[in-house]
Amino acid sequence: MNYQYHITVNPIRGNAIQAFDSLCREWGGKAILILLPSGDYAEQPMLSLTVERSFDLQGAITEANLYARRIDKQGYQTRRVKIEVPAMDYGHVEVQNSAHTLSGIA
Repeated sequence: MNYQYHITVNPIRGNAIQAFDSLCREWGGKAILILLPSGDYAEQPMLSLTVERSFDLQGAITEANLYARRIDKQGYQTRRVKIEVPAMDYGHVEVQNSAHTLSGIA
C-alpha cells in the first residue's frame, strides 16, 4: 500500500532551509512549505515522503514516527506527523485509535 508521510517541523531559518531540503532529498522525499495567511502555525515546513509498504497502518505510524525522531536528531523540532493514504485504498485501512498513537509526537 502507498502511504504519504508529512512530518511538520518548527519554522526553519537561513542556511538550515537548504540543509533540510538536502536531508529530505537524501531520504527520497521533498521539503515543502505551507504558508497560511494567519494563525499560530502559519509557517509549516515539512518532509513529504511517499512510500510503498506491505505493512498495515500501525506499521506506517511506527515508520513515520521513526522518521520524525531522525529529523529531531538532525536538529529540527517535529511539530506534527500526518499519514495519508490514497482514497482508493481507504477501505483497506483500519483506523482504530490511530490518532492517539500519532499524538505522542506533536
